Amino acid sequence: MSGDNDAFLTYPSKERQKYAIFSNTPLYIEDMGYLFYSPNNQRAADIAQVRNIDDVSNFTMAAAIGTDWESENIPESVRRIVTTNFDSAYRTVQAGRVDFLIQSPETVTYYEARIGTHVPLAKVKADFLQNRLVRYHFGIRRELANAPQLIAEFDHFQSAFKSSTEYQALLVGDWRSQGQSRNWGKTKSFGKPRLAKR
Repeated sequence: MSGDNDAFLTYPSKERQKYAIFSNTPLYIEDMGYLFYSPNNQRAADIAQVRNIDDVSNFTMAAAIGTDWESENIPESVRRIVTTNFDSAYRTVQAGRVDFLIQSPETVTYYEARIGTHVPLAKVKADFLQNRLVRYHFGIRRELANAPQLIAEFDHFQSAFKSSTEYQALLVGDWRSQGQSRNWGKTKSFGKPRLAKR
């Protein structure tokens, strides 16, 4: 943490909890239970058949520097090539130089749309991954004198909002009751949130 930001939305890793206070409940939950791989990889058929972490250990993973979730939840028995960022990890897997990366579908879909890839990565569900549901919490730097108060106020606001009719309308997709003209439904995508590194 460089200190440039006083508040952020991110995965509250053990390292980040040393310098930030986080909200009690997450604002966004991302399912990281997917292995993405190139359909042109010579071992693509084998990757598609993984069923447990022992199977995963037979392949090499591309991991980006600073991804705390991976370092905390993927066993060291899984071989990995560490890249400088997600862009490098993606391109390495796409080229077949590394077997797979672990990521959520919305992140990969957003990235592929941004770069305009012609051959999207294939994916296989990996529900066996530990803590695959990554919970992003609102955090504030501990250095701020009123950080505890701000977090308490944020938690109160979030709790109150979840009890509101507006929030319930969002859950059922009833946007028309809020004066909107379209029913978006539960699975409408509003684009990729700007999140700090996991």
